[in-house]
Amino acid sequence: MSRQTGRATVQVDGDTLATKAGGATMKPGGPMREGDMTDQDTFVYKERSQKSEVVADIIHMQATDVDALRNATNVTINFETDTGQEWTIAGAVYEDSDAITDGMWKVTFSGPPAQRVA
Repeated sequence: MSRQTGRATVQVDGDTLATKAGGATMKPGGPMREGDMTDQDTFVYKERSQKSEVVADIIHMQATDVDALRNATNVTINFETDTGQEWTIAGAVYEDSDAITDGMWKVTFSGPPAQRVA
C-alpha cells in the first residue's frame, strides 16, 4: 500500500513556519502546456514556464515576525512532506497574504520552478 502525503513542513531560509495541520500547499512550477485545435482538427500545444508557489496557513503567535516574512526577497523555501519528498525554491519572494484573523495568517511565496531534493 502506498502512503499518501498528509503533512508538510515549510521553511524560509532555514526557519520553520508554524503552519496549521494540513495548511501548506505547493505548486512546483516548471513547464506548463496549453492545448488547442486547428480548423483542420489537428491538436497543437504551446509550452511556457510557470512560477512555483507555496501557500502556508501560519499560526500567528507572539514570535511570528510579520515584517521579516512580508519583506522576504531572495529567500530559500524548503517544502518537505511526511512521505519524504522535499523541494527547494531558491530565490523566492513573499508575494501576498490575507488578513491576520483568529490567530491565522495565510502567506504566499513564489519563485522559479521548485527543484526536488529528496
